[in-house]
Amino acid sequence: SNGYFTIGSSNVVPYPDVVSESMIQNGPDAVALYYGNAADYFVGMTASRANLVDAVLYTNRLGVTAASLVATLAPGQELVYENAAAIAEDESISRCGGLHGVTLSEFQVTRPTPGGENNCAPLPTASPTSPTVVPEIIINELNSDTPGVDTEEFIELYNKGSSNVDLSDYQLVFYNGADNQAYLIIQLTGSILANSYYTIGSVNVQPRPNLVFDNSVHVIQNGLDAVALHYQRSDIVVGSMVNAVGLVDALVHTKYTPPTGSELINVLTPGQQPALELIYISEGDNTLGRCSGRDALTLAQFRLTVPTPGAPNNCNPLVTFPPPVTTVRPPVAQVIINEMNADSPSVDDFEYIELYNKENRDVSLNNFVLVLYNGNTNKAYMVLSFNGLGLTIPRRGYFVIGTRNTNPGYEMPNNFIQNGPDAIALYYGDTSGYVSGMDVTTNGLVDVVVYVNSGGDSASGLTSALTPGQPPLHEDSRVLEQDESIGRCTGNDPVSLSQFRVMLSTPGQPNDCSPLPTSAPNPAP
Repeated sequence: SNGYFTIGSSNVVPYPDVVSESMIQNGPDAVALYYGNAADYFVGMTASRANLVDAVLYTNRLGVTAASLVATLAPGQELVYENAAAIAEDESISRCGGLHGVTLSEFQVTRPTPGGENNCAPLPTASPTSPTVVPEIIINELNSDTPGVDTEEFIELYNKGSSNVDLSDYQLVFYNGADNQAYLIIQLTGSILANSYYTIGSVNVQPRPNLVFDNSVHVIQNGLDAVALHYQRSDIVVGSMVNAVGLVDALVHTKYTPPTGSELINVLTPGQQPALELIYISEGDNTLGRCSGRDALTLAQFRLTVPTPGAPNNCNPLVTFPPPVTTVRPPVAQVIINEMNADSPSVDDFEYIELYNKENRDVSLNNFVLVLYNGNTNKAYMVLSFNGLGLTIPRRGYFVIGTRNTNPGYEMPNNFIQNGPDAIALYYGDTSGYVSGMDVTTNGLVDVVVYVNSGGDSASGLTSALTPGQPPLHEDSRVLEQDESIGRCTGNDPVSLSQFRVMLSTPGQPNDCSPLPTSAPNPAP
């Protein structure tokens, strides 16, 4: 009565009542307490309010919504934010505003008190680490995407001060826009002379950089991502969340149309737009260089320039040309992606992609290519070319690319489609131009579906590049008790995600667009 019961790691003090070494994810996620038959609750089950006693939905990242979890477990409420920057030591989230079940507003960031009364005392604000003297170093130029296989990437710093600066306390941190975590940290060495440049880059960059990358290719991600210069932040490691503690300068960059929101922007350069390195603007290699000022944390001062590592930026106007278009045109009326199943129960042995031929004639699959994109990297993880295989789609008919159980026209192994956030794109053109590891492109695009496995995912990079302005599809496993797919039900227009919905799987057959069943949850005790 009026006591506590703790479930936790064996390292927790005092020792928990139940010890579990299972990892608690950082969010956006939920911990839910149910009352009922234990056999009804299992790994892989769908979130439900049936017999729900209490729940806390949380995140350690700003800007995420987890809309599906919130709508199911705590409708109309906001995620609890476990702000790791609130105090220098470890923190927890605890009830401090009441003892009402499923009431997220009653939680706040606190000091951990396992097995004891919550410590709801106000927290001191963590003091940012900052240089003792205002730094005069800025990020001056970035080349994140060179032609071909990215062999000449570099970052250039500039010391606009009148004194030489020792760089041993500076860290260059590269943040991934997909998860807002650091994917590379470079500890700077040496010094940068007054009114001079310092480059960090590939061994192929000329003149040779002051600090050479460990790898010579594909070091800097293309965006939406960020490069940040921090001071005295040797504590940052790969996987650390983006933060502005000790921030000296930052460049948030992308090669795609900027998304409507970005946590990298919110933390590093609030209220600004990312710098765009559009590779199709001019012939040859391009960089992002400062051309309209030398103010730190000011993205508007960057524009497309010709690479000048270790030298003043070349801010002359670029010779531009329009975006390239494919020289091979797809058949009139086109083939479209009609249905897909990226996540079948258990071992994923019923995955497939279904194409539909709107033509009143058979269509050869020569020159057609399917490219499967990873939403975390915005690069192709699989390319399927049908050129020269003698495959056709019958008039007004279907063609299935899938596992053996789907009776496919082109068989694939189990678990060949990632669950999302990802994309499946159909192209028509020179098939040699589509390779695994390639960046997202719209050149030769016939149709595409961008999809997620969780309602809280955004697939922002793929969406902005392939389906701007359209929300990604969600293969919601809670809708049907049987296996479900995503299929067209309201039209056959290419690149129109609103025409898809969750439905029963029908590979190689007309889509089942009958009304979906609904189920009412059992009341909680």
